[in-house]
Amino acid sequence: MTRLTPHRRRLTKIHKINTVHKIIGILKFIPFFLLTISFLGIVLLIYSLKSRIVLSKPINFALVYKDGVSFLNYDSNYREMLIVHLDGNIIMDTAYSMGKYPLKNIFSLGINEKEHKDLFKKTLIKNFHIPITGVLDCRSSSGVGVFKINSLFTCRSNGSIADLIYAVYAKFSSGGNITYKSLEDYDVNFEDSGLSGKYLSDSKIFDKIEFDFSTDLDINDVVNVEITAPSNTKVPQYFYDLIKYCGGRIVNLQYVSGLDGFSGCKITGGNVAFVKYLRSVFGCKVLYLDDKDSVIKLIFSEDVLDGY
Repeated sequence: MTRLTPHRRRLTKIHKINTVHKIIGILKFIPFFLLTISFLGIVLLIYSLKSRIVLSKPINFALVYKDGVSFLNYDSNYREMLIVHLDGNIIMDTAYSMGKYPLKNIFSLGINEKEHKDLFKKTLIKNFHIPITGVLDCRSSSGVGVFKINSLFTCRSNGSIADLIYAVYAKFSSGGNITYKSLEDYDVNFEDSGLSGKYLSDSKIFDKIEFDFSTDLDINDVVNVEITAPSNTKVPQYFYDLIKYCGGRIVNLQYVSGLDGFSGCKITGGNVAFVKYLRSVFGCKVLYLDDKDSVIKLIFSEDVLDGY
């Protein structure tokens, strides 16, 4: 066995001491590092909330349960919440022309169809003509229709964590001022589907639910909207209901050529709150203008319109 000389022993001891000092130095930075990460996380969360949530506009979340869906409508101006339960066995025409499916299966179908992750949201918009601003996956929660604050903490956001946080905020802010309804309360028409469910077939559905879901605005506050689409497409008629709910009106619908290289959708305008609201519904890119009274312009590509 080789014995270390006194000089080598001193060097080894110094090396160990230096190593310990380095470790202690690194540990001193860990709290600062964690604090910095936490601060950045909070900043990003606030930015996400500000960019996605428009407090001056009602929000509509779809809460997905194992055997059904609930609409969560909250108006911060009146601090009122409306929960509308939809039976999971209702048969609906899906977006992207994928056929008819029970409502309770459409969310999972959208997850499996990786190219159509927004299938569920667009299907609800297509059938009810109301803007869905967020989707919460609450399938791990027991029960449906009975909205409890505890159940929200078992939900997962299908988009941004800001949606889940705002849903919790809306529940607390409403102070228990919650109204529960089902589609039967609106006298919605159904047909026998021939399957294990009933087919939603009410062309007047928006007229029946408009009172509870529309925005109460003075005529001077209604925002003018112009829609542009490729000449080989067709903008769905229910977009008029959709824009009306958002607090706007379509004043011009034009079909043009020359949009072959354009993909997705784009919103241009100076009314920041309205533009943000439309973005939360359609998921478009936005361009803010200085003129707040300018007409809001929406441009849709062929692939986006095919989804509706």
